[in-house]
Amino acid sequence: MKKQLLLLLFLVTVTFGYAQELVVVDLTTPNEITISATTNASAATVSGGTTTGFYLENFFANANDQALVNMLITGTLTAASTTTDNSPSIFRGTGGTDPGLNVWSYTAETTTSFTAGQLAFTGQGTWSLTTDEYNAMLTAPTSGDIYFPADTVDDLTSATPATFIGTYSVTLPNLGVSDLEFYDFEYYPNPVRDVLNISSQQVIAQVDIYNMLGQNVSVQKLNALEGTVNTTSLSTGTYFLRTTFKDGTTGTFKLVKE
Repeated sequence: MKKQLLLLLFLVTVTFGYAQELVVVDLTTPNEITISATTNASAATVSGGTTTGFYLENFFANANDQALVNMLITGTLTAASTTTDNSPSIFRGTGGTDPGLNVWSYTAETTTSFTAGQLAFTGQGTWSLTTDEYNAMLTAPTSGDIYFPADTVDDLTSATPATFIGTYSVTLPNLGVSDLEFYDFEYYPNPVRDVLNISSQQVIAQVDIYNMLGQNVSVQKLNALEGTVNTTSLSTGTYFLRTTFKDGTTGTFKLVKE
């Protein structure tokens, strides 16, 4: 009986595959997104249009409305079955309200195919982002599912729904003071109730606070080594504190409002 059960589990695994991390989304560089292929295999066999592309489900599920007007810096990211044309594009559908992130236009070939058990993607793509686009992406989950072919959430429940091929992971900035220890940057108290104190050995040009939807809820220009930010108007919750220094360096940190 045990042998029969093990055989059944083996057949299910061979037939349906299993989920592996296919791409890593890196958001550790301010105002940039980098998507890199792993060496893992697709969980399913499926073919579809390259102009539709693949879809990272729920990437923007926690974000506010934000269309993408991105600029490719460099890119070889493509499906392993196709040849890259060095021009992958990222897209957020429905006028910037769709909950997922779409990657498309990565090859001149019209059809993309994935085969269960075989390498899914190759290469890497990096795009520049506006501050609003970047902060919207900082609300992304740490992981999610990838579907093909799909460019909007409707494709997951259509008459011929997109196929699940694997997962993605997201690397977010290290939200801590250690990122800028060489500036002796500090912000306190955290959690904050009314007034946030900030200080640095480098001149702080501006401090912005963003909510979890990527909305800028506070802007304060300082041009000083230290200062305060009034947070009394903020609702209780978690925010991102984005500090821009005079030399152009930026740091993004987690801030909790009591």
